[in-house]
Amino acid sequence: MDNGELRDKFLIKPLELGEEWEQVALEKDNFSPLHSTHPSRRNIPHPYLLLGFDTEFQSPPPIVELDESGVPQRVLRDKTDVSEDKKDFKIGRDEGWLRNEILSYQFHCYLLSPAIEGREKGSGKWWNGVVLPFSEGDDGRLSLKEFVSHVMSMGVKKYPDIEIPSDVYLIAHFTRADIPGFQDFRQSESDIRIASSNIRNTFVSVYKDIKVTLPVNDGEVNLSLKLRDTITLAPALRKSLLEIGKMLKFEKIKLGETDSEEKHIKENMKKFKFQNWERFREYGIRDAEVCVRYAKELIEINYEETKRYIMPATLTSMAVSKLKLMWEKRKWKHHEIVGKEKIPDKKYSSNQKRSMKFFKYPYKDIVHWKIDFATESYHGGRNEQFLFGSGWEDDWLDWDLRSAYATTMSMIGKPDWEKIRQIKDLDDLKSFKVDDLAFASVKFEFPPETKFPCLPERTLHGLVFPLKGTSICGIPEIKLALKLNATLEFRDGVYVPTNKDVRIFEEFIVYCITQRQHFKKTMEKGNLYEQFWKEMGNSTYGKTAQGLRERRVYDLKEMKAKTLEESDITNPFFASFITSFVRGTLGEILNKLPKTVCVFSVTTDGFLTNATDKQMEQAQTGELCSRMREGRKVLDADDEILEVKHKVRQPLGWRTRGQATLKPYSDWDKTDDGYNKDSNYVLAKGGITLNRNFEKWEQNSEIVKWFLERKPNHAIRIETLVGMKDTWELENDVVPQPNERVLSMEFDWKRKPTYVTDKTVEFEGKSYTHVYWETVPWGSIDDFLKVRDAMEQYNHRKDTQRHCLKTLSDYNEFREYLESQISLPEKERSWMRKSGGSHQRLRMSVLSGWRRGRCGFVIDESRKRRKPSHDDWVEIFEKYGIQCSIKDVENSKRRDFKPHTVPNTDE
Repeated sequence: MDNGELRDKFLIKPLELGEEWEQVALEKDNFSPLHSTHPSRRNIPHPYLLLGFDTEFQSPPPIVELDESGVPQRVLRDKTDVSEDKKDFKIGRDEGWLRNEILSYQFHCYLLSPAIEGREKGSGKWWNGVVLPFSEGDDGRLSLKEFVSHVMSMGVKKYPDIEIPSDVYLIAHFTRADIPGFQDFRQSESDIRIASSNIRNTFVSVYKDIKVTLPVNDGEVNLSLKLRDTITLAPALRKSLLEIGKMLKFEKIKLGETDSEEKHIKENMKKFKFQNWERFREYGIRDAEVCVRYAKELIEINYEETKRYIMPATLTSMAVSKLKLMWEKRKWKHHEIVGKEKIPDKKYSSNQKRSMKFFKYPYKDIVHWKIDFATESYHGGRNEQFLFGSGWEDDWLDWDLRSAYATTMSMIGKPDWEKIRQIKDLDDLKSFKVDDLAFASVKFEFPPETKFPCLPERTLHGLVFPLKGTSICGIPEIKLALKLNATLEFRDGVYVPTNKDVRIFEEFIVYCITQRQHFKKTMEKGNLYEQFWKEMGNSTYGKTAQGLRERRVYDLKEMKAKTLEESDITNPFFASFITSFVRGTLGEILNKLPKTVCVFSVTTDGFLTNATDKQMEQAQTGELCSRMREGRKVLDADDEILEVKHKVRQPLGWRTRGQATLKPYSDWDKTDDGYNKDSNYVLAKGGITLNRNFEKWEQNSEIVKWFLERKPNHAIRIETLVGMKDTWELENDVVPQPNERVLSMEFDWKRKPTYVTDKTVEFEGKSYTHVYWETVPWGSIDDFLKVRDAMEQYNHRKDTQRHCLKTLSDYNEFREYLESQISLPEKERSWMRKSGGSHQRLRMSVLSGWRRGRCGFVIDESRKRRKPSHDDWVEIFEKYGIQCSIKDVENSKRRDFKPHTVPNTDE
């Protein structure tokens, strides 16, 4: 059955504008007037049409370069990736390069009417369908206008007297894949391109609606489409449409009985469409319906909480709106809370052809002078791998600070920005409490035996915590450093007085937790409302830090990367305090654990350890933990600050955020929020992409074997999607592109290795030997950087390939190279051989010193023959295992003697 037969059988003929189809024509009376979207009217509830849509497509097979015999040689990554001798190889957009074949457009509509003017809340009118493209090629794609026309016709056919709102929410999941499927995406002046913005690498209309004009029997009607993506509105751990469906208790349809069968069908959707049309249709419409159901819930929640009857662009923007509303009820202005002032200004509008008034919000002068210092004191989470290789069998628990960022955020009192001041000296610094907004730059030195120093230094490779150095951070970590007997030298500091009886975020966080607990008790676990309020409370911290560190995002209008702007609640003092308190609390717990306890790794607000429950209880008795517990008690009757997320028998670790499980804990299963988190496996992939269809245990198995069996230049084949920039500028579809990446599973050297040995482990019935080491903190940041630089040079020398440190021998070889590098002046390091380099240098220095009477040699001009002879030198060096030839002795004539060029190595 071909497309034409399908259209005839199922009455889903694509529309041509101006033509009547299925005997249904649009009337003006079928549409209500366009409602104003001006900010002053956003609080007035009015009906919306929720139009969920989805495109099904078949991605093209990879383009392969052939040899002269026509045998496939390699997959091309893009159209520039052609061998020099095959430049006539025909590829390009005209051959379908980076183009999907559109199979169908499916939709689900819901008429959402608020409880106004005597109408019942939500009219409940709905309709759905599938539209096929005109033909299989690019020319057969529908324009957005044609698609919307068909959608409206289907609605009028089902409800002849319907009044469709002119305000429409056009909703999809991952719009970057669906929007390019419309014909007018490739028209530079189309409303799709004019109205779209890049929000988290998806297409969303934020500042302008997409205008669609439809022909009706007596003229035309204008629709205003607001493009939304459910990805930007989903909780952090529920980003997939599958997870959104689970929250709604309305799950996606599975096409296959097994994961492999599902994957095969999705890779061959064109075949599936013709073989099983009804199932194909049901599957496509279900995705669109999930989007609509989720949008309906969010609009109604948003109106109930913020009195704004709109669907925001992101979930965090909804959280900020709720927070600002709470501040307004307390007569607080949001810009004053963050230390800014409101100043009127004018800007010329090219659309209005006149100057328009607006307000800008700069920091107050007294705050502005300290902003740079506060921003420098803001750092991210603490992330370190303390052991490299496999841990031993034990009860390893993954402990997590409960709602760490939200709890710390709720501690911040109302700032008195007018009284912000410099900190005078170290005594002044010591007088502050752990929950004060005090920040300082200090020189520090911890006792040599300190296992977990707590003062961070920022590098290009992330935060490092050395024994000695200079740090700029918040008072929580500084107070902890003093408890750890660190010596501090005060450099500079700033303090913001606050009224701790009036906490600016507490009401909001308490409200989020109360709502979450309510829905957790009254509804099924893992329901939408519970997850919504969890995300509302946890995600708001990120908004206080937005724009503080340079983060580049691709701007669709200017077609270049721009710095992400600050949010309405961005404030470096708040962001710095929150992160400092969380890092400090973790540092306090780690340092209170007995020396016999092993901490395997730490990641942001959690850590993996073999400590017992009693040892963990004792570790939570410090000042920071006590203050965290007080904060938890205000937010929740339960003042426990830690919870166990995972439990395993034997972990494997290689770098920051790189951990896996050698042996899971077979008789322990923790479920949370009704969602099985595979809690018997610890798996953090360290940036490595795996097959998304794999279960967690399958991903764990794959990544463990990669680590244990890896080789230098080990390349992994992955599929990546065409990026936002290429999608927009080159008008590409989102097509999977094959790529090869060198596997990166080596240690990141944030800590200094100690106790290095080979260790044998068993995994899936096979025995492996791999190097293992424990770590201690670096003496200084310079020590860390020297090792990082040496490893980069070690892997990029011309005389050898990349290295994997898999055995003790591998480690010792690198250690020798490192020691030779560190013991030499910088200019002497670059031409030092990796293998036998120290012997070569010794031979060269001794011979050149002998030639010139240096190194204790004396030249006796009275002798006709220089002693030792060339043959003597060859014999001397070979006696001590150093290769030497007559030619080497001869070559010493041409070399000057340079002192301090022989590395201090065991060799």
